[in-house]
Amino acid sequence: MIIKINNKRLRNTVVLFLVTFFEIIACLETDINVPSFPNMIDYFGINPADIHWVVAINMVGICLASWVVGPLSDTIGRRKVLLFSGVFFLIGSIIAVNTTDFSILLLARFIQGIGCSSYFVICSAVIFDLYDKKQAVVITGYLGSLITIFLAIAPIVGNYININYGWRMNFILILFLAIIAFFLSLFFMEESLADEKKAKWKFKRLFQDYYSIFSNLQGMKNLNIIGISLSVFITYIVNLSVIFVDNLHVSQESYGYHQGIIMFIFALCSLFTGKIVVRLGFKIVKAASHLLTTLGSSLLIIVALNFATDANLITLSMILFTIGYSFIMNLAFVEYMSCYPQNSGAASSLNTTYRLILNAIILVVVSMNYNGTILPVAICIFIGSLVMLALNMLPNSKESVTI
Repeated sequence: MIIKINNKRLRNTVVLFLVTFFEIIACLETDINVPSFPNMIDYFGINPADIHWVVAINMVGICLASWVVGPLSDTIGRRKVLLFSGVFFLIGSIIAVNTTDFSILLLARFIQGIGCSSYFVICSAVIFDLYDKKQAVVITGYLGSLITIFLAIAPIVGNYININYGWRMNFILILFLAIIAFFLSLFFMEESLADEKKAKWKFKRLFQDYYSIFSNLQGMKNLNIIGISLSVFITYIVNLSVIFVDNLHVSQESYGYHQGIIMFIFALCSLFTGKIVVRLGFKIVKAASHLLTTLGSSLLIIVALNFATDANLITLSMILFTIGYSFIMNLAFVEYMSCYPQNSGAASSLNTTYRLILNAIILVVVSMNYNGTILPVAICIFIGSLVMLALNMLPNSKESVTI
């Protein structure tokens, strides 16, 4: 049923458009709902700490599926796995739109996570299928910034939809996007993995792939930096609506802009990561980035202890952290993927699985210590910054990759 495109350049462009669209949907299916959390708490009559499970259980679904979809796509190809996963995403989205029970909503979110796991995992592998490392660096940076621009808009759009049409309309929008994604995959997503690169499916090979990945110390160092940086950042985003709207009494309209500016800063920095690295050098940019995350997280701790009701100071602190985080995240991801040229699918799977497991754990820990203030989140971000700094100071292993 696929529509064939003979021109290679045009075909690759279409595939890049599709994987970008898929990644945007995978990120939006959480980010666009976060502004609705205060309204969802009221609708379902649940404890504010329990709303975090809407994100955490989704991550569990992504993690469990990610262990399989990456290696499976290395065996049967990217296209088939994307189509199969798209069916799960559709089923979960349909249930989420129609449920009136919080437990059923969590089940729907789990199924959505299983479905959109391939969008996280396979899209990264597709880029490394089609382009060499240097081209992948440039494309990853531009696509990352483009995706993040949409993420910057997402809380504003989600907030507008929530205020004017209710929280359920955001889930209806995700269902609509899931339908579009499935049919785009069906008709336009060509296979990016060459037949000679496909491996026979064996459970033994699955374990061998992951063993080789875990054995690469440089890759593991970057994987931990990716996981920690993303986890503390997402923890801030997820908790922001409840803290700002319910406890600091920031209007829902203003809250959308507080979150949007953080995502916009990330998009802007991601857009210019490649050019800044070329101009200043990899080591200088990496060192400066860790300095900014440490300064931003330290300032956030000070604000949390002394000016906890000032939403503007909280946002200002996170802007500093986000500038550093954006460079760390982009550079660490490229370094990580470059360590595994023969196992890009499995490496992408492990990246998705690890960072989301870590994110789910941190979300649960922070929710257990939730006290209505920014302090638990600030402590989480500060500790994460120190751990990332320590990892960065570790000497490079023999598997180090020069970019």
